Amino acid sequence: MKKTLALFAAATLAASAFAYNPPHGGEQIYRLTSPEMLGGSAASASGGPSLTIVPTSTVINPAIPALQDRVCVNLDGTVFLNSDKEDKTYTDPLTGEEVVIMKDKSTAFGFSTGVIYPTRFANFTLACNGVFSDMLRMPVGNVVDTRAGISKEVNDWLSVGAGLYYTMVDTDKLADDSDFGVGADFGILCKVGEIGPFKNSRIGLSLVNIGKPAKAKTLGFDEDEDSTMYPSILTAKAGFGADIFTVGKWMGSASADVSVPFFQNAIIEAGFQMMYDDRLSLNASTQFNTREFIEDGINASTLGISLGATFKFGIKASNPRLNGSDITPGLATQIVYENIEAVTTGVKFELGPKDEGAAEITIF
Repeated sequence: MKKTLALFAAATLAASAFAYNPPHGGEQIYRLTSPEMLGGSAASASGGPSLTIVPTSTVINPAIPALQDRVCVNLDGTVFLNSDKEDKTYTDPLTGEEVVIMKDKSTAFGFSTGVIYPTRFANFTLACNGVFSDMLRMPVGNVVDTRAGISKEVNDWLSVGAGLYYTMVDTDKLADDSDFGVGADFGILCKVGEIGPFKNSRIGLSLVNIGKPAKAKTLGFDEDEDSTMYPSILTAKAGFGADIFTVGKWMGSASADVSVPFFQNAIIEAGFQMMYDDRLSLNASTQFNTREFIEDGINASTLGISLGATFKFGIKASNPRLNGSDITPGLATQIVYENIEAVTTGVKFELGPKDEGAAEITIF
């Protein structure tokens, strides 16, 4: 125990020796690119309020895909709308004229796609997320993050997972720079059952972005200082999710998370989900980024309130491998930063009938 505390203290002290100044949006690339993530139904190290699993779940906690018992494929797209463009200028001391040094953009885009492939040995995940934004209020540039993971349900209550990532960042139109990041992720997910009023409770813990960070010059949230790596290395995440009440066919669930990027920030998230008959899902979530709040103060973007909805359709097919499959389209929206609204939509496919029980083993 003493060694663990000493290691944590040493990591915290080492992190404090480095500057921390990622751009707005740099810590939530994965969250902006799918309706399950942006809406809050899956954006938790615990798997979300009511355990929603998508390939991008591996970015938050690589253990989550272990609980997916069907082949799962997603394809999502996001558009960012800037309703108030504001170019970055300075006043020429000789002429007194305003000179544009960085031009703002009115739109930006993102995508998310991936697959979870279950096997008897383990579940394999491949996920790719991208954001392409030259908006000066969200100057992340072109970011493409690819993750490959392996996860396994060890027993009835414990799942573990690990993965590798490769991130490319290009800020050519913002600061004429580019870089890449590469490393590993680790996570665990524990089912803890009933805790007081909470049913089907889950606790998730992960340490992601362990490796070389991508560091491309751009505008940090403090524009007077040099920008730093993003997404941040050594990001620790902890989450709790559970069902809290049932009324008829409606079920209410909630989740709470905290992320600590490089031990220099605290990002707190909370999600709430209403599910009807395991088909219709209505979601709301909020995110509070401590360092951005210190820089920007309280406003619509620092509160980070989002709304989302999904609806699951069953598929009947003559092919027994496809019969019983589900298709789930979704939509979510959020004001992510001043005058920038994110709207994301997409679809998730879960192929084949749902596994209703554990595999049977026959001993001769």
